Amino acid sequence: MGNEPINELARRQILGAAQQALKSADAFGVIPTPLDDVGDAIGVAEVIDIADLPEDLIVSKPSALKKLLGAYLYRSETAFVDFSQPEGRARFIQSHELGHRVVPWHEGAYLDDERRLFRDTEDLLELEANLAGAHLIFQGQPFFERALEFPLSLKTPL
Repeated sequence: MGNEPINELARRQILGAAQQALKSADAFGVIPTPLDDVGDAIGVAEVIDIADLPEDLIVSKPSALKKLLGAYLYRSETAFVDFSQPEGRARFIQSHELGHRVVPWHEGAYLDDERRLFRDTEDLLELEANLAGAHLIFQGQPFFERALEFPLSLKTPL
């Protein structure tokens, strides 16, 4: 599996689920995407700064938390996001965590813990959450079409 891309069927399902989440939140066409509204629409109970992780999680995995930028806990439908990151990066982390909630097969896949989940499977799940998260932020084809209206130069993004 390694570096294989997401297969076309899964890609279509992920993009469709992300698109449905945007529509459910009445967020399609709203830029920047109101991620909190999307989270509400897909059943996320709350989004918490990762600095506020529950004490029992901090005690059990202190070294891993130093690298952790986000997490999604299905049992409480809670997304944790490192809001100390620059705004654009924090938004992507949040959309990535919402992406885990959007992709229908992710909850069942994360029932295995890190000792039992194969690394290739974990990498694929993260890639799928990235795809869903990117769609939540950029909203697909309309973003691409709008981007084509701008000149191709470094001045455009700056």
